[in-house]
Amino acid sequence: MSSKKVAFCLLAAGKGTRLGLECPKPLAPLFEKKMIDWVLEPIFPYLLKGNALFPILGHKKEEVSQHLSLALEEKKLKELCIEVYQEKQLGTGHALQCAVQQYPQLLEDYETVIVSCGDTPLLKKDVFSQLMERQEEGAFEAVGVSFIAENPQGFGRIVRGNQGEIRIKEEKEASREEKEIKEVNAGIYIFKSSFLKKFLFSLTPSPLTKEIYLTDLIEKSSHSYILSFKESEDFLGVNTLEQLSCCETILRKRFLSSLQQQGVRILMPETVYIGPFVSIKSKTTIHAGTHLSGDTVIGGSCSIGPYAVIKNSVIEEEVKILEFSSLENSQVGARSSVGPFARLRPDSVLQEEVKVGNFVEIKKANLENNVKVSHLSYIGDAEVGEDSNIGCGFITCNYDGEKKHKTVIGKRCFIGSDTQAVAPIRLGDDCLVAAGTTLVQSLPEGSFAISRTPQKIKPNYKKRKK
Repeated sequence: MSSKKVAFCLLAAGKGTRLGLECPKPLAPLFEKKMIDWVLEPIFPYLLKGNALFPILGHKKEEVSQHLSLALEEKKLKELCIEVYQEKQLGTGHALQCAVQQYPQLLEDYETVIVSCGDTPLLKKDVFSQLMERQEEGAFEAVGVSFIAENPQGFGRIVRGNQGEIRIKEEKEASREEKEIKEVNAGIYIFKSSFLKKFLFSLTPSPLTKEIYLTDLIEKSSHSYILSFKESEDFLGVNTLEQLSCCETILRKRFLSSLQQQGVRILMPETVYIGPFVSIKSKTTIHAGTHLSGDTVIGGSCSIGPYAVIKNSVIEEEVKILEFSSLENSQVGARSSVGPFARLRPDSVLQEEVKVGNFVEIKKANLENNVKVSHLSYIGDAEVGEDSNIGCGFITCNYDGEKKHKTVIGKRCFIGSDTQAVAPIRLGDDCLVAAGTTLVQSLPEGSFAISRTPQKIKPNYKKRKK
């Protein structure tokens, strides 16, 4: 490989004890992905240019490795990933030493090495571009990244000397005065490989913690630099569930902002959840309390909510999903209306201009164009032909206690209120079913069905009973 390429060494060996999760730290769930997926996002553009990724794994490395393989295979970047194993987590410097020991060509094949952490999911790719530009412009051997933290607790401090010298002091070893410093270490570095050849293995463990710190390389360099950022948000690390939640909140806000910039109107965005895989076209309005997740696609000029819940569904143009409606793995055609208080269970398909009203449940059913199911009905395992109207309280009796059976209703049918269709059953086109009917036989095209017991009237019944 060309010596001008960059090696991205990703520190991802941690156990994440303070998170208290069953999974290894890099696989902590974060905004419908794993934390390491968000860490990789700003690195992917550089891998597409032929640079390489060296993930340094440790705790439950098989699980992390499997997830990485799938993520990189999806991007067709798997061949640019070389995994490293850090059996004992003895510090950041030790991690990079493991990488060079297990892959000695690292410092020969790559002119520069970037080191970043596997628990900083908010980084943007411009951090790396600025880091590389600054290192190249100044021909620095080592460049670190810092930011200003109002509460610097837990971070290494950037200690600047009067003669321009720079040190990074880990908090456990910092003096009382050094702990007052608010410029802190972000844990991101770029090194010239020639510099690492000279000094990487000269690092020694800290007498206090017995760990080997990568930060000591900054002090060893006679030509180092700290690239400082005023904003701290991008560098937030995850060590606790509270920090994990904070990162998710920021990622959500960023995604909502990107949708708004694309012309999606979001009312009371602080109450709205929209997952990272959701696609929404412009001129659509998302109302308060709405929850959109999975691979959901919403067309333009729609109105969603308030308090609608939609997962893995496709909503076409000019659709109204009214308040408190729930949709999962379903499709809704253009100019249709769902709700309020309606539920579309998996494999429900509404074609164009369909109306599903309040307290209606649809499951594994296909409703063709201009079908109306206005209220209080259940349609499961069924097909309903175009222009048919389903009255209030209609039920497809699709389950016999052992198997599910199908109901087929033709075009332009009118089904009266409080009617049941005992499946399997088929109604031809243009059928009329009277209210209160229980259908147990199929109907030929154009027929009328009624099944009622004769109405009996007993005058003065109440007086006689008394």
